[in-house]
Amino acid sequence: MTVPSSSYLSSEGILNEPPGSPAAQLLKRLKAVVSGRSQYLINIVSNAGGNSLNAVIQLLVLLLLARWLSTSAYASWLKAGVLIGFAEVASDFGIRWWAVRRMAADSSPQPAFAAAFIGKLLWTMLSILTLTVIPLGFLSTTELLLCVLVAATQPGTDPALWYLRSRERLDIEAVLLLAGRVLTAVLLIASARSQVSLTGLLAVWMICNVIRLLLTLSLPVCRPLLSVRSLPALSGVVVCLREAFPIGVSLLLAPLLTQAALTFVSLVGTDADVTEFGTAFKLVIAAGFVGTGIVVSSFAGMSRAARDEDRSAAAAHLRTMLLIMTGAVGTLCLAGILLSRPVAAWLLPERLAAAGGLMIALMPGLYLSCVNMAAKFALNAFDRNWSDVHCMLCGFAVFAMSCGLLSSLPLAIHAAVSWTVTEAAVLICRWIQLKRADRHHGFPAELVCGTFGLLAFSSWFLMEI
Repeated sequence: MTVPSSSYLSSEGILNEPPGSPAAQLLKRLKAVVSGRSQYLINIVSNAGGNSLNAVIQLLVLLLLARWLSTSAYASWLKAGVLIGFAEVASDFGIRWWAVRRMAADSSPQPAFAAAFIGKLLWTMLSILTLTVIPLGFLSTTELLLCVLVAATQPGTDPALWYLRSRERLDIEAVLLLAGRVLTAVLLIASARSQVSLTGLLAVWMICNVIRLLLTLSLPVCRPLLSVRSLPALSGVVVCLREAFPIGVSLLLAPLLTQAALTFVSLVGTDADVTEFGTAFKLVIAAGFVGTGIVVSSFAGMSRAARDEDRSAAAAHLRTMLLIMTGAVGTLCLAGILLSRPVAAWLLPERLAAAGGLMIALMPGLYLSCVNMAAKFALNAFDRNWSDVHCMLCGFAVFAMSCGLLSSLPLAIHAAVSWTVTEAAVLICRWIQLKRADRHHGFPAELVCGTFGLLAFSSWFLMEI
């Protein structure tokens, strides 16, 4: 059937209204919803798919470094990784999510981008001054400086990628990250095979990050960012720093809490303890790429719903995010519990054979960590950042108590159980904060509790066999 020139819906002629009529406006809204859902799914699939390939690449790098580096050199690499995780947050101190929220809400993103870029530079310089004068002991001054520079150029601290996230173009981001990871992995593997020192490995990592950053800025989609011709007003930078500060406090506490178990083992254990637990913990945390993709894909839409005070839309975003999270991450964790031992025995060297059992013990905590990430960014989207800081402080108290109460357990199991208990306590605190703000609608608490119970029982059962 030929479509009449005045038809605005379909060849069946369901609607035949002029532009501006209620029917045409409804059609426009329906098309926007369908288009938004399609891009949302594209974002999740591309981000999760890209991150899955990135996780495989990181796994390959970790396995090869474990084989080719000495025990002490490998332990130093893992400790440098912990420091980079902290410095990555300190290098922008929450500005990344302030920028995504602000650029997603503004039709003209250049002022927010410029303010965020200047703010990031200030925090990066402060991080360099702070970390290079702290007597950490296990890294030289040059290695500390390189760790900060690596952290300051990581994808999470790249302002151009913040812009892509605000435009909900995570598909482009996924391609860029994959290209950067491949380049970094190839050069790191070649350097490790050639017995390059830790300083050389960190320098290679930093150079690869800089190449990816320049490539991102050269893309046509990022050209609006290059149209900034003048420095932002001082007031804009001050607003950025002030509003991002509680986000930064929360984000700085987050890796401290996430890495608390590995830090605990590093302080009280031997190099062998660090390599076994560190390998298991790094592999498990790397599997959280799925949760990261889901949260990042949902954040811009949830932020707009919060800005518009659309509670039903915000609840729908939260519910969808956590349902997908439970289905994807819960399944991944269950598979990890069942397969960790045989896979670890096949892939890891004999001296790291115990890592497979430790990964089983860490899987329930991984699920809670991913759900926690979703709850954290829900609080951020609803501008409840200081409440999130209080939740993190509660987590530190719970971890300290767990370390004292569970001291009779073997060190690695002690650390794994303490991490899981801490993640559970923080999640409960965040749910309470969402409920106090009347923003908990859409949070499937029963499903989350049931999934965690299944994973915890499965982990305990296989650990006892």
